[in-house]
Amino acid sequence: MFKGSKIRAVSLVEIPPNALRRKCDSNWRGGFSLGVDLGMSRTGLALSKGFSVRPLTVLELRGQKLELRLLEIAQRQEVDEFIIGLPMSSDGKETQQSNKVRSVFR
Repeated sequence: MFKGSKIRAVSLVEIPPNALRRKCDSNWRGGFSLGVDLGMSRTGLALSKGFSVRPLTVLELRGQKLELRLLEIAQRQEVDEFIIGLPMSSDGKETQQSNKVRSVFR
């Protein structure tokens, strides 16, 4: 089902984020978001709908196995969007880990 799948960023024109969809259509009630915090050895996941957020799981996978697992979880949880955490230093600048996250989630 997900064979050859790649996670890629989409533009707001293709699929607007849930917040914009709610702003444009007040009757729209969909909108699960999957928060992804990519670390050096683990990836943390959280599920949210609106302002309600709950931790989901921690994965110890890398590469294609991680991608496939994220897609599997997104489908099972009926996720509309991924929110990817971008690490920043205390002065607001990007770090080496920021570059790694950007290279994984393009």
